[in-house]
Amino acid sequence: MFLIHWPTAFELNNADAKNPFPRNADGKIIMDDEACYVPTWLKLEELYKKGDKIKAIGVSNFNESQLNELLAKASVVPQMHQIEIHGYENMAEMVKFCQDKKIQVTAYSPLGNPGRPAGLQKGQDVLMEDAVVKEVAAKHGKTAAQVQSVDFWCFSVFG
Repeated sequence: MFLIHWPTAFELNNADAKNPFPRNADGKIIMDDEACYVPTWLKLEELYKKGDKIKAIGVSNFNESQLNELLAKASVVPQMHQIEIHGYENMAEMVKFCQDKKIQVTAYSPLGNPGRPAGLQKGQDVLMEDAVVKEVAAKHGKTAAQVQSVDFWCFSVFG
């Protein structure tokens, strides 16, 4: 499966290999707003339709507007949308949208991504340290990760 991951283009910055997200003098990430993911998708469709190398194509971290733009021009519906889903970020509206469009959803960071860099934590606590998660885990003799994994599985299967 090939995915178009995170439909955002950044200005290339070879000068600083430690900074994959180049920033201007104000600290704002420099993005290329002219880059478009639709031509990339259409090329993936071509390769997929050949049937000899690519077995499936999908997307990752698209929002509803981006998916609608893609679907308006696509001849192949993405077979997968990979998004962050966990107890603090259930993405219910996006999951419903994908179900309606017959796009399978797969989660990344179902345990809440506790190793996320501080600048990307969105002010969230660490899910595996959440008092409710710990309480439910203790009640059932399970770890916080086991409880969260079951919660995610139930959500993804039963909505």
